[in-house]
Amino acid sequence: MGFDELPSYISVETECAGDHEELSEEEILLTLDVLNSLGYRHFKLIDQTSLSVLSYGKRFYTNTRKIGYSIMEKFDLLGGNRRVLWKQFAYKFPFGASGPFGEDTNGDWMNFEQAKETLLFHRKDYFNLIRSKNYGFWCDWHAKR
Repeated sequence: MGFDELPSYISVETECAGDHEELSEEEILLTLDVLNSLGYRHFKLIDQTSLSVLSYGKRFYTNTRKIGYSIMEKFDLLGGNRRVLWKQFAYKFPFGASGPFGEDTNGDWMNFEQAKETLLFHRKDYFNLIRSKNYGFWCDWHAKR
């Protein structure tokens, strides 16, 4: 496939780490680096549990929130941003779905440098949680050319 044949929008997982894997900063940024090298210049980082767009400098992962997610998952409850999206799109995105796509995603698009800083900021916050799991930082990059 040639460079001009790439889709205008794409959504991919940030990383796929195993139970006992520790990733270097280079490995953490690899997906974003590849997207940038392919010509994608605008990015949104979306938490897959809540389908919330993550912003730089605005804390999202807290120990209280993680406990809330555990309860929501256990009882299959719809909460937070998922409820907002359900009302907005008249569709209940199931757990594991990537949520809205392209311009339908909420939040502002970031440039490449902002995206790198945002990923490292939120990843650090997630792994400071009491109940973090090595494979638990579950986010998608939404990117556009």
